[in-house]
Amino acid sequence: FLAATVAFGHPGFLAYEGGLQNALRSYYMLQQLHSRYCLSNVASIRYVNSAGRLLTTTAAVASGAYKRSQVVTRYLDGTVTAANGSPTERMVVQAYGRKIDLPPNGYCGWTQDGAIEVWSADPKGHRSDYAATPEYLYVDGRGRFMRFPKAAGNGIGICRILPKGEYEVLLYGGADCGFAINATRATALDKAGKPMG
Repeated sequence: FLAATVAFGHPGFLAYEGGLQNALRSYYMLQQLHSRYCLSNVASIRYVNSAGRLLTTTAAVASGAYKRSQVVTRYLDGTVTAANGSPTERMVVQAYGRKIDLPPNGYCGWTQDGAIEVWSADPKGHRSDYAATPEYLYVDGRGRFMRFPKAAGNGIGICRILPKGEYEVLLYGGADCGFAINATRATALDKAGKPMG
């Protein structure tokens, strides 16, 4: 569902089906990426063939490559998204200066200015999720400790970037997560937001 949302350039849907963890994933993986591509027009849509080449829509229809449902979209503001809609085939392609290697139903996106980076893929053979944005860092190792440039974790962890150099770290279901932030102290808060020490 999330890969299809990215492929079609739709604004986000908060997906509660499957529990709170899926709602967190649907929000934090896509909200910032949507904030860029939904405000821009498409510059190009390319389909990936089995040889890892980017094809225009005309060439993809003529060759049948569109049936693989592997799409790379570049927007006028420089935002790039890629989605692998194939239920069985990997998507491996060099596109817009990046090597993209996505499992079935994987997706990714980034902005030209480097502010936003999103990957739902399987580095080291294990499906996991990562988003680095100006508003937050998100990681979900999906049961295995996975490391990314600005976050690591075995489950869902969110680091909200607040004003005045403050951060709010939220861990779901006892996840063990860490974030690449500079902090001089940490305070635990209860559900009402009151300091616990």
